Amino acid sequence: MGLWSKTKQIITKAVPVGIAPDWLTNKPFWSTWNSEVAVREGYKSVAWVYAAVKLRANAVASVPLIVETNQGGDWEHAPNHPLQLLLDNPNDDLDRNEMMRLLVSHLDLSGNGYWLKTRSGSGMPIELWPLLPQHVQVMPGRERLIAAYQYNQNGVQTIPGDEVMHCAYTNPDSLYFGMSPLEACGKGVDIDNAAASWQKIAMQNRGVPDGIFSFDADMTYDQWQEAREQVREQYTGIGSSRAPWVLSKAKYQQLSLSPVEMDYMETRKFSMQQICAVYGVPSEMLTGLGDANRASSETVRKTFWLDTIVPLLSEIESALNLGLARDFGPARQIRVRFDTSNISALQENYAEKINNAKNLWSMGVPFNVVSHHLELGFDEIEGGNVGYIPSNVIPASFDVLPDLGDPTEAGAEAYGNTNVQQQAFNGAQVGALQEIVQNVADGLLPAASARSIILAAFPSLTEQEVDAMVNPAEGFTPEPRAANVE
Repeated sequence: MGLWSKTKQIITKAVPVGIAPDWLTNKPFWSTWNSEVAVREGYKSVAWVYAAVKLRANAVASVPLIVETNQGGDWEHAPNHPLQLLLDNPNDDLDRNEMMRLLVSHLDLSGNGYWLKTRSGSGMPIELWPLLPQHVQVMPGRERLIAAYQYNQNGVQTIPGDEVMHCAYTNPDSLYFGMSPLEACGKGVDIDNAAASWQKIAMQNRGVPDGIFSFDADMTYDQWQEAREQVREQYTGIGSSRAPWVLSKAKYQQLSLSPVEMDYMETRKFSMQQICAVYGVPSEMLTGLGDANRASSETVRKTFWLDTIVPLLSEIESALNLGLARDFGPARQIRVRFDTSNISALQENYAEKINNAKNLWSMGVPFNVVSHHLELGFDEIEGGNVGYIPSNVIPASFDVLPDLGDPTEAGAEAYGNTNVQQQAFNGAQVGALQEIVQNVADGLLPAASARSIILAAFPSLTEQEVDAMVNPAEGFTPEPRAANVE
């Protein structure tokens, strides 16, 4: 019987039937994820999990949480409302930011976050306290989904369901408990933990893979013992990392893969990408944005807020409105909302705004409308409710008019008799109209064609207004031009 067979037989005898270690049966061992394991094996052991959770928690805590009341159909901020005062100062030991960071951390690690409501004599909540998810159990109800919670820390305490604000991530397997994101990327976390442990052991063994020293000649026990001690002194330990191997008549056979052969760094990188994907955090935000230019950095941060934090805020809003705001009034009268108006990553680039405003204005959108739509912050200006279009835009079926220079005095007088000046046209548009009328007066453009051009290019003008411009020029007889004299 070989050495491995004997070893396996000894180990198998020492382990009860049916619970042999997974590594002995060639099966991978994966962590069973719950709140306690998530904190120990994820948050406290894997840098990527810690960094992702911390980024999400800090981002949510940085957004003001405001209470609004319905005033005649309009929602208005109520800074002195009892609920607003409670959210701003939940208890004497933890401020609002820390309460929010704990809530998001508990959600990201266990899938559940709990706030215990302490009530006054009148029954209104006056304090909020976080509950640790690993100590919470649910008691299903008949009239409500959850009748009560059992909190088992320093003794079992039963808490009525309406005394707890419970926020939970969607879980297709349970209506009582949320699903931890680490359940989805748990294998990646296990791999990263195992890779880090393997690297530590490899470093302690100065990066040399496992192997066997074999000797060509038969050895006595004393010779074998002496060779064994020599290998141990020269081959193992950090202190021998640069020492040469000195063995007589021996050869070495490698039994394990080297770090390069295991593609160690790529394995850890892939684990990081899995964790980032589950938590919705761009990997650049964990590894650093120092090498990225400003534009790409802003894009990464904006993507993080739009695709990750804003939906998370909405999820927490729903839980707060359902589990806390209802104690202060019905949904149609009071609500809790995150105010993201001052989050820099969500603000549109001002230069981009101005460029969009110029494009809209050149398309004929009135300035006041552009300013209001893009929130430029300008007060309404006189004449700003009128749109403008380029004067050189005419239907393609018409020939381009020749440049005839400045209009004659007569043509200008004829044009000036119209009420087109009442229209809010710019100088270029007025000049184009004047040139068309002058061409009619000079006999270079039929009056019917001029009417069609003006109506197409200036849709704000009526046919009567166009006739008032063209008719005087149509009946005008230009004076003959004097011949050039040498």
